[in-house]
Amino acid sequence: MKNPIQWLRLSYWIGAILDAKAALIVILPKLVPQLYSAITGQPVLDVASSGIFFRPFDALMVFAWTCLLLWADRKPLERKGVLLLTIVPVLSGILTLRISRGLYNANLSGVFTLLLIAYTLLCIFSYFINSSNK
Repeated sequence: MKNPIQWLRLSYWIGAILDAKAALIVILPKLVPQLYSAITGQPVLDVASSGIFFRPFDALMVFAWTCLLLWADRKPLERKGVLLLTIVPVLSGILTLRISRGLYNANLSGVFTLLLIAYTLLCIFSYFINSSNK
């Protein structure tokens, strides 16, 4: 891309799409189990017996981060600090938890971890390529 600001916008939009999908994965099993099964190919577990709890607060936080990334996209250069907030506490925390727990479901978890690493590198690149722009 010729314009470095396009890298920022790409980072914001990819993050917003990933966050929206993550929020839906958290909320769909409870609200629309058939749609969840159709999207993920996974059966919906019985919440009471599986020990998995419906966490609407988790979905709310992920949707809020989606909105924050879309807000940053409106003035990408002025709000590039949002990428630092995305990289440091959010992505590094998720990656640390994923790696410390091990890649237990290699076919899905490994792909997800690699996707997070790639997105983290994209955010770092986007931030630093625009660090000289004021």
